[in-house]
Formats: sequence, structure tokens, C-alpha cells
Amino acid sequence: MEAELYPAYNRMYSNVTESYHPGWELWAEAKVGYTVDFADDRLFLHPAPGIGFGIFQTNPPPDFFDEIESPIFVPQLLLGVRF
Repeated sequence: MEAELYPAYNRMYSNVTESYHPGWELWAEAKVGYTVDFADDRLFLHPAPGIGFGIFQTNPPPDFFDEIESPIFVPQLLLGVRF
């Protein structure tokens, strides 16, 4: 089980105002995954599906909270190399 926070800067376009609304946002994800090792533990494959949702946003466009789909399913498959 893993929980992550992602701060981001985003310029969202609004069809209502026909302009961009730049601002900061904070997203979170909760994931469950499993790691499978290959090549004498040098490579690994880590499927980790999760649920993501927005926590905070500055300067949201009009109707933003009516149009956004949250929470969302976040499929994730990581391929890694150990040094």
C-alpha cells in the first residue's frame, strides 16, 4: 500500500471564459501493487493500480468542480532497473 502527493502547476482552459486559468494544484493517489523481480533482481516490474483525486487548486475556472471527474482510476505499470 502506498500513498503519494503530487503538487503541480497547471494552465486550465475554460470554455466558459475562453481563457486560461493558471494555478497550483495538489493531487493525491492511493495505490496497491506488487513487485516481480527479473534478471537476478536487476530488473523489476511493478503493477500498481490506484485511485487519484484532487485535494486543492488555486484559480479554478468556472464550472471546474462540476466538470471534473474525481476520484479517478490510475492504471500504472513501472519497469525498473536496480544499480
